[in-house]
Amino acid sequence: MKPVGDNLKPKTTVRVTYGPTKRSLALITPPMVADWPLLGPDGNMGSKFGPDSPDKAVFQIGLADRALEGVDQDRVAHFFRVLDLVDERVSDFVFAHQKDVLGTRDLSPEAVRGKMSAAVKQRYDGDTPLYKRMNVSVRCLDYNGNRRALPQLDCNRQPLGEGHEIKHEDLLMAAIQLDMFYSMTNVFGVKWAPVQLMLLRRRADQAPPTPADIWANVGVPQWATAEPPPAAPLPGSNAYAGMHVDGQHHFESSGFN
Repeated sequence: MKPVGDNLKPKTTVRVTYGPTKRSLALITPPMVADWPLLGPDGNMGSKFGPDSPDKAVFQIGLADRALEGVDQDRVAHFFRVLDLVDERVSDFVFAHQKDVLGTRDLSPEAVRGKMSAAVKQRYDGDTPLYKRMNVSVRCLDYNGNRRALPQLDCNRQPLGEGHEIKHEDLLMAAIQLDMFYSMTNVFGVKWAPVQLMLLRRRADQAPPTPADIWANVGVPQWATAEPPPAAPLPGSNAYAGMHVDGQHHFESSGFN
């Protein structure tokens, strides 16, 4: 409990760490796909949903499991499962301390988990699942108001430089750390922040994705794939079968000369 003043209720501060030395939790992702990053010098400032002032701007990027060349989706699924386990541990802690964290007393574990904003979220097109992604972000300015550097490197560990930032659908790996625990009236969760990003391949250099076979699990009728029998001639359709153009009209089997 952290005291904040004589007339205010004490504020609960939650730190998420691991190990006996209480180290910060940091991970390196497998190769993943950049999903709508905003990594220019001003981050998301001035974007459609971004702020208008630099003190609120953030560098942000989605890390997705989209099926593009170089993405091992089994490895990404394992990585996302690790993040889900972190969420489960945090949710268990909040359930056990819900009075201090949420101001509630009798919520079930399921009800508490329902208030958590998961690190990994499913993206949809209408009702159709598309892919899973996590969002990581960090403020463009540090707590002293100084511009923060978010290193973006190529696979040779050389800086990409301004104007060559990681773009949408580029392939990358990211070093991330658990930045903070947050809680509000009806939601809580943990926020992950990028520490460094490594570009592996530009989207323009990747092979196009293999189109999904939407008919793979559909039973096609056998008669539809069988060789069709020759069509029977219509009555009278051979009346002019023996016609030759050789300077005169000659009709065979027609009954006319």
